[in-house]
Amino acid sequence: MRLREENPLATILILDDYAPHCDLLARWLTYWRYSVAVAATGPAGLAYALAQQPDVILLDLRLPEMDGLEVTRRLKAHPATAHIGVIALTAFAPSGTREQCLAAGCDDFETKPVDFDRLRAKIQVLVVGRPASSPPATRPAASGPEPAPLRRHSLL
Repeated sequence: MRLREENPLATILILDDYAPHCDLLARWLTYWRYSVAVAATGPAGLAYALAQQPDVILLDLRLPEMDGLEVTRRLKAHPATAHIGVIALTAFAPSGTREQCLAAGCDDFETKPVDFDRLRAKIQVLVVGRPASSPPATRPAASGPEPAPLRRHSLL
């Protein structure tokens, strides 16, 4: 699935097999004017990354067929995808998980449930090398636009 915002800031691949989490992330990312693609397995994410060259990948560590650490190792080992920023996401983070992710090649790490302000800043650093200067993730009351509702979709 791919959602395209007019004049996107960057393209983000959400690589996660849990559809409700993908849906929530996609809503926030499109609200922030990113173009979004979603894949549900490691091999599908690798294929997308090679073909489409997203700017950042939000990568769940527990994926079917190939775990997130192996996906990261393969991305960073391939010359065509080594430059893509990878932020590992996980709900299960025992001691040492962050270090394992960084050792595998992830550029950053975030636990679930996601702190959207912090995630946005991490994405911005990977996209342009500086923190986001626009308003925080909390939406303005009635004055600001709401994220558009997403249509139900199937994952890659």
